[in-house]
Formats: sequence, structure tokens, C-alpha cells
Amino acid sequence: PDELVALFATMAAHLTSEGRFAFDVLHPAARAQGLRAPHFRERRQRGLRDAALHRWRARAFDAEEIDRALAEVGLAALERYGSFEGKLLEPADALHVCVGERVSSRNGSA
Repeated sequence: PDELVALFATMAAHLTSEGRFAFDVLHPAARAQGLRAPHFRERRQRGLRDAALHRWRARAFDAEEIDRALAEVGLAALERYGSFEGKLLEPADALHVCVGERVSSRNGSA
């Protein structure tokens, strides 16, 4: 999805050549468990200077979608977890915690 590629492109722009990143997203199993995570975006009204927050619908991403979006901007996942306690990701997990780096740093080039 375009929004995922845009997010990862921004992340890549701020990452040093040897840096690593981590993020978490809802895993598709979250929907089956009834979990929701609200997302917000800024909404401006014409003629008003103050911005308002507007709720977005939550969206779960599977590992394949994440990998495709990461690859588009030269990043790759190294580790995947189903919790912040270091539990390896399983299909039934609601949370997907991903740790990764630039693809170039994996093969020794910068």
C-alpha cells in the first residue's frame, strides 16, 4: 500500500547507513480478536488556522505487505516478534513487531 511505502521512505531518509529501525503494526489476527488501533491525521478546515484531528480506520498488515513496502525503499526486516517481550511472531498474534535495516548494510556495502 502506498501509505506504507511512504512511511518506510520517511523512515529510510532518517536512518543512518548502519542504523536499525523498529516498529509495530496490527497483525491480521488482530481483527479476529476484535482489536482496534485508532489512527489519526490532521484535518484543516478552510479559513481556520487551527488543525483538528480526524480518526482513521485501523488497518492490519501482513508480513508479505510489509516486506514488499520495505523492499521498495531499500529496507528489509531482520526479526519479527509477536510482542514487545521478544516472543517470535506466530499467525495468531495480534501485534507484529518488526526490526530491520537497510538492505545495503546486510551485504557490506553502503
